Amino acid sequence: MGQHGKIAVVYHYFEKTPGYRDNLIYFLARGWQPDLEFFIVIAGEHSVDLPQRDNIRYIHTGNFGHDFGSYAGLAASGALDTYDRLIFVNCTVRGPFLPHYADQSWTVPFLNQLTGDVHLCGATINILHDNRPAHAAYRDRHPNDPTPYSHVQSSAHAMTGDCFDLLKAQNLYANAPGLDKNGAVSDCELRMSALVRGNGWNISCWLPPYGALDYRQPHSDINPATQNGHPQTRGAYFGLTPHPFELVFLKTGWNLLPLKELEFHSLMGLQYHPRGSLDWSGGRDLRARLARRIGGPLGEMSDRDQARNEIAKTEPTLTVRAAKPTNPQQSCLMVLGMHRSGTSALAGALTLLGATPPGTQMEPHFSNPKGFFESIPVRDLNDALLASAGSSWKDWRPIDPDWFTTPEVRAKHDAAIRVLDGEFGTTGLFVLKDPRICRLLPFWHAVLEKRGTRLLPLLTHRNPQEVAGSLASRYRFEPAFTHLLWLRHTLEAEAACRGLPRHFTSYDRLLETAPAVVAGIAKTFGLPLYTDTAAQDMEGFLSAGLRNHRTTAGSGAGLLARWYRDSYAIFERLAAGVDDAADLTRLDAIRAEFDDAVPVFAPILTNGRRPDPKPR
Repeated sequence: MGQHGKIAVVYHYFEKTPGYRDNLIYFLARGWQPDLEFFIVIAGEHSVDLPQRDNIRYIHTGNFGHDFGSYAGLAASGALDTYDRLIFVNCTVRGPFLPHYADQSWTVPFLNQLTGDVHLCGATINILHDNRPAHAAYRDRHPNDPTPYSHVQSSAHAMTGDCFDLLKAQNLYANAPGLDKNGAVSDCELRMSALVRGNGWNISCWLPPYGALDYRQPHSDINPATQNGHPQTRGAYFGLTPHPFELVFLKTGWNLLPLKELEFHSLMGLQYHPRGSLDWSGGRDLRARLARRIGGPLGEMSDRDQARNEIAKTEPTLTVRAAKPTNPQQSCLMVLGMHRSGTSALAGALTLLGATPPGTQMEPHFSNPKGFFESIPVRDLNDALLASAGSSWKDWRPIDPDWFTTPEVRAKHDAAIRVLDGEFGTTGLFVLKDPRICRLLPFWHAVLEKRGTRLLPLLTHRNPQEVAGSLASRYRFEPAFTHLLWLRHTLEAEAACRGLPRHFTSYDRLLETAPAVVAGIAKTFGLPLYTDTAAQDMEGFLSAGLRNHRTTAGSGAGLLARWYRDSYAIFERLAAGVDDAADLTRLDAIRAEFDDAVPVFAPILTNGRRPDPKPR
């Protein structure tokens, strides 16, 4: 049984993305040990060839309440009550990572922290800043708890059996299934550490110097480099980025590492660690895929001992060379569409099909419960660009085309490149989505060209009447105001990407004929997007329930109604594959008339909307 007693490892898996699937496979291949007992909680359907071992128990449950919600049934069953130490990991992280010379179990960093009065630990602790939305949400739900709301990150954490008993008694797990993501963060992740500290125990982590604090006493953030109290982001660990060996489990969706580095460390973990790995088809397949992506001498090795011998022969001249991809140029699938037009659904579907999402995404919202798939740094940069142009996201007036070539704007290209590097690294194909880009496409096109990234414009639209209904419901926008916004976004995006290979679709087509939409995108851009597994993923992601408003194009009178009706009809034809030069000529005429008529519609700028709404 060992010095730490009886140990249970609990892993939560929800097959949201191919990356999550690889995280599970890597964990089983690299993290399995014969002396531990594993409980793998599978939330919903999955496509993984699961290894069968005597010490692995699979629990199948629904997808509710995120990881804590999935633990609820297991906790209620009493199956975990007899364990002295419990380690919880979810599929948002890749690990364990340890150096090849560390001949010890990956559980040691967890278990060695659980000594004395420390009953809960993890890789990192977030000393939550009071300017974060999660801080206000927690304060509203638990006003009597002391600040700061410092908490162990729940993606990989461990606790004593006594701690588990305490959390069960406080219904932490029992209340979780009914929570949305924000509720799970507040009432589970943050609340877990608060309950432990409230019981007189301390929390800890192995990332120094966070592990040296007594979190029961008054304290503040010790790390000036964090913007939100969380050190596990790029440059947030005292100006550096934590190494996988320091974290053991690495958040893959936060883009701490370029994809190539993540795959390199994953291959090294599977192939060269002295403790080896679980030998089964899923692990072998992942190792082979990583080897093909890495290339060079490391990628050519399939046997660890053979690899070590070859490395010994070639040192110190061994180099790791990147494999030559089919298309050596990085590609950006740029989703272009008006707000509330299904751009999030399209971007999310693309990530399920293999495109890399941004590393720092906006949180889901009740109006977009499945997520926006939108980069926070990109959005912030776009807001700053629009402001410098004397505009904003809710402005339907044109931007002076000469503005894009001014020295002030050109000077921002490098900043935009740094944002893209931070959000997407060196991944071969990524999806970039922000409705603001419809009006800023000349800027982003220039940035991508300078970066050496191929632009793949993907234009989508939605019936302008449905968009007006959605924005009226959310922000009380007048329909005429929304129609102006719709025209500006759709017309500018189409005009700015003429001459490039591009693909048109619509929100209706995505919801009703998703396989055909994906096949069309793949054909237009020469991308291997579609697989049977991806089809299953996408079917679960896309549903008619995403649509909140349905209507026809309408038959309103007047110049504005004629513009948006004609434009909508043309975009419908483009999405159907009809390429008629007369349609583009008509779009040019509508855009010119629209620009000339700005003074006529100017009163709608102030009278047609609620003051200062937020776009998300």
